[in-house]
Amino acid sequence: MQRLDRILLLRLLAIFGLILTVVTLSAVLSQAARLTDAVLRAGMSLSEFGGLILLIVTKMAELVTPLAYGIAVILACVQCNEAGTTLLLRAAGRAPRVDAAVIASGSLAVALVLFACASVLVPLNQVKYRQAFALAQQQGIERLRIPAGQPVELVPGLSLQAEQHREAGVFEGVTVVDLTRPDERLIIRAERAELSRTGTLALSLQLTQAQVQQTMADGQTTTLSFASTQLPLTLPDPHGLVAPMLADRLNRADTLSSAALFRQISAGDAPSAMTAELTRRGAAALSVLAFGLLASGLLFARRPDGRRQTLPATALLVFLILYLLIQTTLLSARGFSPATGGLVLAISLSPPILAPVLQALFGLARRPATLS
Repeated sequence: MQRLDRILLLRLLAIFGLILTVVTLSAVLSQAARLTDAVLRAGMSLSEFGGLILLIVTKMAELVTPLAYGIAVILACVQCNEAGTTLLLRAAGRAPRVDAAVIASGSLAVALVLFACASVLVPLNQVKYRQAFALAQQQGIERLRIPAGQPVELVPGLSLQAEQHREAGVFEGVTVVDLTRPDERLIIRAERAELSRTGTLALSLQLTQAQVQQTMADGQTTTLSFASTQLPLTLPDPHGLVAPMLADRLNRADTLSSAALFRQISAGDAPSAMTAELTRRGAAALSVLAFGLLASGLLFARRPDGRRQTLPATALLVFLILYLLIQTTLLSARGFSPATGGLVLAISLSPPILAPVLQALFGLARRPATLS
């Protein structure tokens, strides 16, 4: 490989890396905003929330890679044309297809890496992500249920009875009996109690308009009233008071490797979601390669004088967005079938076939390369 070819590939990969980072970060922040409400109700710590977000980075990167790479190819080719590099190469007798082949080699490498990550790395992270999110849901206060009028043991020696369960973690007419100390007994009655999570196994019971009756071993009784008081709790088992989780089941299609999906599809017992997921992975890799061929072939085939680059670049960008949008729409449609999967794969391979049509439509007709 010539030095200019290596420079072109390095420039392409640098632009791709920058765009992929920005677009992935945007997608991750959007996902984080969507999860914030659920995570806050679950009482996750900041470090747990950060770990949960890190687990979705690979998934977001996989989803946006075809778009990010397509934009990178357009910018890299336009930059070469505007800098005069393409003009010098044409003057030296180098054919446009050679430059397009260099971009195609980079596109093939990115496509293979994308499919490998989507087949192995992303499913592993998706399993960990769903497990972490399911645990957060299971530990969440919004899942806690205490039967009205029945005492429930929070920890050994400490029980709670509520007359009404108003909402998530909020109770009215609460009586707490504390027998954790051998030499005394505490009975706390409150009009309202609010339970919140302060750690993985730590809870805090905020009591409002409360009255505490303390009875010592010798029979002496003391009664105190509080406008508000807080009772810290530590659960030995985070699942003790929590209802069964309502999170998504873990046998989702995107938690399986491509090899596992292919085996189940071949056995004939795979749901349509598995076929759609395997098709999506293949279509994404094919899209990277096909659009790389199209964009480099069209942009390097233009008169390399550095002028009039905006129109073809914009046209290709619009085509890229519509091209990926059509695939996503078909993959997301209800009633996915093998015929739909075949159509998606055919659309993924269509850009090089449509090159002559796009040349005529966007005015990208091939012109002879000259120095004038």
